[in-house]
Amino acid sequence: MLIILAIILIGTSEVARATPEFSFASHARSPAVTKWEKAVNDGRTLYHAMLSKDSIARWFFKDFPDFAETVQSPFDGDLRDKLKEWGYKDDDELSKAIEKDCDFDAYHNIKPAFNELGLDTRAKKDGGPNQGFRVDHQDGPAIKRKDDGSLPGGENQYYDVCGKKYRVSGKIGDRIAVWSTQLTISIPI
Repeated sequence: MLIILAIILIGTSEVARATPEFSFASHARSPAVTKWEKAVNDGRTLYHAMLSKDSIARWFFKDFPDFAETVQSPFDGDLRDKLKEWGYKDDDELSKAIEKDCDFDAYHNIKPAFNELGLDTRAKKDGGPNQGFRVDHQDGPAIKRKDDGSLPGGENQYYDVCGKKYRVSGKIGDRIAVWSTQLTISIPI
């Protein structure tokens, strides 16, 4: 989903530069816009918000209460501690098991799309920029252990966050591949 956002941002930034009549006032949606026009407008908004100072970027998102004060993400860093807090198992051994998934030519066969975007398809292990991370939503360090210290079965794994009890989803192999400054999610099929 985020790679689509990246494509929209890249494509719409070209449209905004090539469209002299573009103005921030004219980007407002009319009721009869197509899905494509909505995507173009959203991409323009995001692109220009990213290039603006926070005080200006807030204006683009004035109708979203979560961004009333700032459009800066409350998240910083690699968020590995948050993954652990929310019941995920995240370690280098898991990530090593999916190294091949980060070669977007040999494994995913989408080199032409990457070429069009000017992106490298190679995995980090092959000298490329694409590095994979695997996280499993079970067996994490925050999971409540049995009395003997062992982990319960997946369907009986729980963890606490902010005073509330949650059950793990049991999702195995949630993968995230990162390249340069872009992020994509590679969902196992």
